[in-house]
Amino acid sequence: MPPLARRDVRNLVRKLDASACPSQQNEALTTITELSNCPGDLNSLAAIAAAGAIPPLVQLLVARSSTDVQWNAAAALGNLATKNRDAIAAAGASAGVDVLEKMEHLGLGRR
Repeated sequence: MPPLARRDVRNLVRKLDASACPSQQNEALTTITELSNCPGDLNSLAAIAAAGAIPPLVQLLVARSSTDVQWNAAAALGNLATKNRDAIAAAGASAGVDVLEKMEHLGLGRR
């Protein structure tokens, strides 16, 4: 996969916002989940985290959204946890949830 342009990642992250159109939000979530699932592609993981994806992913995980949305958010967070575990835990704490526990509940286990 070619390197991600920072602008492209930032655009995806903006579409994760709660005020975004649900179809755009879901499309961005799916794309981020797929991009974060490239084993060994630490540049993509870093670009996604640096673009600010962790807090909105946590919000999608804990929001009253569909199981598919929660699962995709948890999968992306699990992939990002390779290099960003502390940031994920902090974002979860500010949202009042144990993100890693929620991921385990969705069947993604602790990484």
